[in-house]
Amino acid sequence: MRKVTFFTLGAILGVAFCFLLLYVTGSVLEHFHIRLYESELDQQRNFNLFLLASSAFAIVSGYFFAKRFS
Repeated sequence: MRKVTFFTLGAILGVAFCFLLLYVTGSVLEHFHIRLYESELDQQRNFNLFLLASSAFAIVSGYFFAKRFS
C-alpha cells in the first residue's frame, strides 16, 4: 500500500511539473510572437502531445518517487 501511495503522489507531482513546464514554455514562446497553433487541427495535435507528455511524466516520476521513498 505504501508503494501505491508514493507512486500516486509522484505521478501527481510529475503531471503538475509537466503542466507548469509546458505552460511556461508556451508563455515564453507567445511573448516572442511564436504561435504554436494556427487551426483547430494544430490545437488538437498540441493537446495530444500534452496528454502523451503528461502520461510519460506521471509514469516515470511515480516510479522514481515510489522507488526512492519506499
